[in-house]
Amino acid sequence: MEALKVVGGPSGWDAKAWKWEMPAPRAKSLKEFRVGYVIDDPIAPATPEVKAVFEETIERLTRAGVKLQQGWPKGYSASELLANYRFHLDAFFFSTAPPAERERMLKQFGNMNGGNVPAGLTPFSDWQQQNFRRLAFRAQWQAYFEQVDVFLSPVSFTAAFPHDHSGPQDKRTIATSAGPRRYMDLLNWIAAPTLTGLPATVAPVGRTPEGLPVGIQIMGPYWEDATPIAFAEALTGDEGEFTPPPGYTE
Repeated sequence: MEALKVVGGPSGWDAKAWKWEMPAPRAKSLKEFRVGYVIDDPIAPATPEVKAVFEETIERLTRAGVKLQQGWPKGYSASELLANYRFHLDAFFFSTAPPAERERMLKQFGNMNGGNVPAGLTPFSDWQQQNFRRLAFRAQWQAYFEQVDVFLSPVSFTAAFPHDHSGPQDKRTIATSAGPRRYMDLLNWIAAPTLTGLPATVAPVGRTPEGLPVGIQIMGPYWEDATPIAFAEALTGDEGEFTPPPGYTE
């Protein structure tokens, strides 16, 4: 948290006009936090060994007397947010692609209409509507954070796996105990904080039977980065020290 105070805030010209002060965490001890959570969902179902770690974490919080609230925010659609996130991600990738790649896509898709057109080639009016939707998701989460202080969810549906640099990226799969899974589904659980700009902290909560570490994602309210960080510290205590997993080499 001290490091965040150093790296956060305005720089350069912006520092002449405004100052930044991170709000204090809403709570410090586990019992003081109001906690929402979803540890499994069709957007990216957790593998059995990873889900078991999440379930044990929720049980541990229950035994500790933490105020828990299960489920997504009222009226929230994880799949709709995911679609909005992917639109913005595709638009970003197109806008930052090398000129030759952008030219190739313009020739390939320039005369097309409908849902198969890449996000970077849609009219600005369509992009703006998607951006309004993004801001609406942020507002929806902010309203939810009036009821809870942090929200817990998986970081990923699986534990660590061997790196795969093959292309194209969207054709990659991951071998898991529940069968092959789509590589790009790794983005699904991190989509909410990434799209909305809400702070998120990852805390270690256990290991799979193979000894691989499992982390849980802790989302917090907009601009209140200290709250999920403080919850992570309270949740892990002295268990957060790095321990090399099997096969790890520096």
